[in-house]
Order: sequence, then C-alpha cells, then structure tokens
Amino acid sequence: MAAPLAAMLPYAATLFSSLFLFSGRYPRWQAAFLGKQIDRAAHSSTYRVVINTRLSAERKGRSRPMKLVIVSMTFDPSSLASAYRALKLAKYLARAGCELELVSADSPDIHVTEINGNLLRIPYRPPLRGSSLAARLISRLLVLPEPQRAWVKPAVRGALARLRADLPDAVIVTSPPHSIQLVGVALAQELHVPYFADLRDDWITNEQLRWHTPLHRFAARMCEKTVVSFASGVFLPTEIIRSRFVERYPQWSHRIYTLTNGYDEDDFNAIDFDPARGLPDEKMILMYSGGDYGGFITSRLSILAKRMKEIGLQRAWHIVTAGPADWPPAQYRDVWTHLGLLSHQLSAQALLKANVLLLAFPLGVGAVSLKIYSYLRSGLPIVYIGECGAATDLLGRFDGTFVLERHWWPKLADWLDENGPIFLSNYPRPGIEEYSFHSLTGKLLEIIKWTRSAES
Repeated sequence: MAAPLAAMLPYAATLFSSLFLFSGRYPRWQAAFLGKQIDRAAHSSTYRVVINTRLSAERKGRSRPMKLVIVSMTFDPSSLASAYRALKLAKYLARAGCELELVSADSPDIHVTEINGNLLRIPYRPPLRGSSLAARLISRLLVLPEPQRAWVKPAVRGALARLRADLPDAVIVTSPPHSIQLVGVALAQELHVPYFADLRDDWITNEQLRWHTPLHRFAARMCEKTVVSFASGVFLPTEIIRSRFVERYPQWSHRIYTLTNGYDEDDFNAIDFDPARGLPDEKMILMYSGGDYGGFITSRLSILAKRMKEIGLQRAWHIVTAGPADWPPAQYRDVWTHLGLLSHQLSAQALLKANVLLLAFPLGVGAVSLKIYSYLRSGLPIVYIGECGAATDLLGRFDGTFVLERHWWPKLADWLDENGPIFLSNYPRPGIEEYSFHSLTGKLLEIIKWTRSAES
C-alpha cells in the first residue's frame, strides 16, 4: 500500500500546485493558460486604436523610431547558446534604428552585449530556494510546466511598471524556456500591443525535452496552444518545426513563420585576439566546435586520434576542438589540441584557422545547430557524420559539404588521408547571406511592420 501512495506523491504535488497557481487570485492571462477561451478579437480591436494613432502620426511627419520590447531569460554573452539569438536579434534591431527595451533575469554589462537599449533586470527566484537535490526536485514538481515559469509574474509586474508611460509598438519574447512566452501574452493583453513569439527550439514535439509527469506535459501543451493562439506571429527555427506547429494549429498557420538561426558577420571580421595561436601552421587542421553530448564526441574523436597515430597521419593532420568538455584524453594530446570554451566571436576566428570543419551528433539528433551557420559562412570544407535530417538538408544546398554515415568513424582518418587535396580550397557559398543576422532581422522587421499595418 505504501508503494502506490509514494508513487502518487509527485502527481498530487503537481495537481495541488496547479490549483493554487491558477486560482482566481491571479490575472486573466493565467486563466488563459488553463485553456479557457481567449477573446482575441476584443484584444485586437483595442490595440488597433493604438496602432492607428501611431501610424497616422508617422504619416503626418511626426515619425519616431519603432519601440520594441525584447524579453529573454538572459542577454549575457557568457551564456553562449542560451543568449546568442536574443543578443543578435537585439543587436541588429538596434542597428536598424529601433528603440529597445530589454527585459531579462540577469544583468550583463550592456556595453559587452553590443546592444543599444535599456535593460530591465528582474531576478529569477526559484520556487524553493537552495541548491540541494531535494530543493531542485520539488521546484520542478511544484511549477507547471517548468520551474522558470515562476519568473513570469514578477517579469510582467516589473515590465508593466516601466512600459505603461510610453507604450511599445510590439513585444518580442525569445525562448527557451518556453513558459516565459506567457510574459508576452500578459504584456500584450495589458498594453494592447502586438506580441511575437520567437521559439529557438521545438516545444511539445521536442525529442530532447522530458516532462516530469503527464500533468507537466499537459500544462506545456496548453501553454503552447495559448501562445500560438494569442501571438500575432510565431517564429520557428526550421521548416520542419514549423510544419509540426502548422499540423497542430492549422487555424493559425497564416501567422506561423520560419526564422532560422544564423551567423554574425562581425564575428568573422574581428581581429582583436587570435584564439588559435600556437597551433601547428605546417599541418592540416580538422576542427570541431561545440558540446560533448554526454561523452559522444570524446569517444568518437578518440577513435579518430587513435587511427591517425596508427597510420602516421599525425605528421600531416591535427585535431583542434573548442567547447566545454575536458578534452583531450592524455594519450592523444600530441595529435589533439583543445582551445577551451570560447565566445561565439572567438570561435568564429578559430574556425578560420582550420582546413576542415567537423559536424557530428549522437544517434537520434539531426538538428540544425547554431554552429552550422558559422561553419557554412567560413567557406571551409565541412564533414558531417550522423543521421540525415534537417542538418543534411541545409548542408546539401551548398558546395564543399561532405556527408558520411555513422559507421565511418573508424575509417575517417583513412578517408582524410585519401582525399587531402579537396580540403585545400575554400568554397564560395552564394546565398549564405540570407542566414546572416542582418538579413534575418530585416525579415523579422518586415513581418512586424506588415502585421501592424494589417491589424490596424
């Protein structure tokens, strides 16, 4: 009897938290999270007045910069992948002449972020303080669908206090964690302005996400539905993810867009510091930049390094890595150099020192990672080892990309030795400019302007 009761405790905890969090004491935007009908028409008619007033003022010559609010859990460059898209969108929106208000849970040096805008820091406080395993577990169980949702209410309260006096033209929320998209829903309702949801990853159909209980998954599904139904535009990073959203929400397909990740041209033009100094200039360099995927990359590069030493390829080739892992194993340090964890700018500079770039994922992962766009921009040959999917579809559009199946790892050193001459050239890649954040931000702005005009 005790065992079944113990098994029910997590579900009881989440049920209790849902009843508490979504009680009538909270604003109406939280009621929408429960799946209640949203009066979008009434909301749209209200902010239509605001938009019409501003558009008429602009037509009469009293134009002003478009004011945008960007919400992200972090804009800190040291957060790397977590902050990259938010940073670059903000950077190039500011260059396009937009006036920015940034809402974040951290407080980076605004000059380091290269953003011209005001930063409002609203700290994230976990539901249960403490770093113990028990505290983290209870926090995950008490807040649906994820702990970061506890940041939504203070973020809305702090943002409203600043924005009511000077209303923005639109609100953009970029995530994950995706539950913070509720900040955009709330701000749009309270301020009567358009809201755009920017999702850097899939949500309900994300194979990498694991929901703690069925209630967590149900809450995430309702949250996703609320966001898609309420947003004036939903931006997704690949066409595959967009097709999944359109399949789930065909009634709102007209406002679901693909806005890919990309690269920053400034990262390749910077010459302040050479992170690859000390690397052997006389050898061909095979470079991998990124995470270890739970030891997957370490084991595969060790196979490569071992075979290089067996056939004497270390005299002509050298492995270089950059990322958070503890590389390389001691027995391969004569053929493998690790640069450590680099910023995106320093990583881009390091790529240009290589001859061949390696792209690899473990089984079940064929996603389009952030680094693939910088890889393509470099003009260097790219060797991909893994499953076919969205990544190989993108690589197939450009010259100088080589796709190998997973069983090629033991033979990779021999393949590099046999095909050395093809890695001596750079590959111009016409069309790669569409993936620069300068171009992507232009597309984003056009959609925002068109939406404001259409809904006016």
